[in-house]
Amino acid sequence: MTDARGPLLNGADRFMLNRARTQRQATGLVLDFSGPAPPTEALRERLAERAPLIGPLRYVTPAGGGPSWRRPRWRPAEGVFVPARHLRVREHADPVAALDEVMRAPLPGGEVPPWDLWLLRSSTAADRFRLCFRVHHALQDGVGAAHSTLDLLDDQGPGGSPGPWSYPPGRPTARGALRVLGDLGRSYRPAGGWEALRPPVPGPTRIVHADVPEALLQEAARGWGVSVNDLCLAGLARALRGGWPRPGAGDGPPATLPVQVPMSLRGADERSAPGNLTALFRLELPVGADDLAQAVRRVGAATGAFRDTRLRDVARVAAAVSPYAVTEWTGHRLADPRALPLIASSLTLPGVVAAFGARLVGGAMFYDPWFPLGAYVSFTRAGGVVRCAVVHARSASAVRMLPERWARELCESLAGVPRPPWPSRPRRVVTPRWYERPSS
Repeated sequence: MTDARGPLLNGADRFMLNRARTQRQATGLVLDFSGPAPPTEALRERLAERAPLIGPLRYVTPAGGGPSWRRPRWRPAEGVFVPARHLRVREHADPVAALDEVMRAPLPGGEVPPWDLWLLRSSTAADRFRLCFRVHHALQDGVGAAHSTLDLLDDQGPGGSPGPWSYPPGRPTARGALRVLGDLGRSYRPAGGWEALRPPVPGPTRIVHADVPEALLQEAARGWGVSVNDLCLAGLARALRGGWPRPGAGDGPPATLPVQVPMSLRGADERSAPGNLTALFRLELPVGADDLAQAVRRVGAATGAFRDTRLRDVARVAAAVSPYAVTEWTGHRLADPRALPLIASSLTLPGVVAAFGARLVGGAMFYDPWFPLGAYVSFTRAGGVVRCAVVHARSASAVRMLPERWARELCESLAGVPRPPWPSRPRRVVTPRWYERPSS
């Protein structure tokens, strides 16, 4: 439902706006390209031409005031692209420091649409550059941000790239509705034993990541009859087990870790729809699994139950028929970091993506998590690799090495799998030095 004043916010959008009162709520993508960086003027011209064509980038946050029960609307902005606020260019010798600056910087606000794009040029590698797109999470979810990023940057033009997978709606089931109610009930129960994952104090965040060849995971997933995302989640469970701090003899993690798993509800006709079209579900990561194969079986059974009970359809229908305030309350309950200390999300950018003639060689979806959430974990398939990225508070040191442990667990475990036959010994991708993350 829209009019000249802009689209209505849904309950999830309002939830994100409320979070933004005390903490930054930015989501987006970090994309690495192989090739010379584009001239600043060429990038500015492309943004000025395309941003007005992308619906969500034309709005600013609702004005305050009015009854709390009334659904607010996004307000159309007078200026969609403001170069001084929406485009930032940096040349650097330290990629870690450059990305830290991106994560610290506030989004545009007031009467300027809350999004921006950063071009990070390396002073030591002329054939590599990085583009970082950020947007207020109330205005777009991660999949929506991915569509906007491709529409802004891809050489094929807006709509030229297929973008992330679209959700085909179906009929909800009673079992799925009962599962959602059960997740709501379990959200009142704190996740005991995982205090080390939570940052002791709120503070600035940092992104760390590691890559694994996509072909390696595709072959293994086919051999086990699961999805690549199932395999990534199983690897995360094993990484958590291996990296658990053990202050005394016999100390170790609980058998499972409950995590938030966002699932997109965007249909094929909602590529450019503003707001959050996402549902959160609870997944018990099998941290106590004896090996990767056992973890894969348990994760595959859990995600198979998601599909069989059609949880996405339950969530979509519930959001459509529930009162606005109920939807917002549900978001608060299902996203309670005391019960679900980690978010584990996934994104696929299919095909070949190029910007200004440079080829995409890797990317990561990110979200600036709120305190006391332990970390945001994403698995992004792009440019021939699967990247595990972790956004964490710098004070939460327990999760800093998760991506490296994840990559090592997958590559070492899959190297010994006799089926399917590997064309060569699998190994982790070694990214160019200016992309590497420090080990401490």
